Amino acid sequence: MSSENCICLLTFMRAGEISCDIDTLISSLPFGESERERLLSMKNPAAQKNSLSALLCLDRLIKRTDLGSEELTIVREKNGKPRFASLPYHFSITHSRDLCAVALCKENVGIDLEFVDASRNVETLSKRFFSSEEHSRLLASENSLEDFFALWVKKEALAKLSGEGLASICRGQIIDRSAHSFKEYRLTVDGADACLALCFEKAAPNIAINDTYEEIKIYEIQN
Repeated sequence: MSSENCICLLTFMRAGEISCDIDTLISSLPFGESERERLLSMKNPAAQKNSLSALLCLDRLIKRTDLGSEELTIVREKNGKPRFASLPYHFSITHSRDLCAVALCKENVGIDLEFVDASRNVETLSKRFFSSEEHSRLLASENSLEDFFALWVKKEALAKLSGEGLASICRGQIIDRSAHSFKEYRLTVDGADACLALCFEKAAPNIAINDTYEEIKIYEIQN
């Protein structure tokens, strides 16, 4: 995998896809003892399965590159951002409902995925988390629901790239396209719509998408 390519793996993970014993799967992961202990210590079964499915996606993705024989131990920075201890590659993980996405790249990358949820009061959330300019644009939009989630995933992807997480969004972080680049996608999964964004510090590399399912329709948004 060259530095010009970022591979984005999208996997629709239903409970039936994890066919082995969860403890056995966790023990088989190549990402180091601390990651295995973290997964085994999780008390919420749904959260544990989400985290496990994402690491299984990362494992599948690595096996399709030339990285399979490398040291793959994952460590976590003080802010909680995961990274490889010694491998000169970056990865980012996200999941929403039962769909997870993984990005692997030589450049720093952040990724976020959110299903469009009509039950959310997007005007209230926009007023709280978006800048006044962003909020005004949303209020004027003819499709404020999708536009809210499209902007939210970009903010989350940027927050994951920086490692600041939701704290940066709560501070009213503004999307600055002169400082970062994005790749944006729309997905339809079993009739449900979702937004996906990847964020990079430099010009966005080429994206190779692997492991989509028949239930997933995905297309890139050109901006």
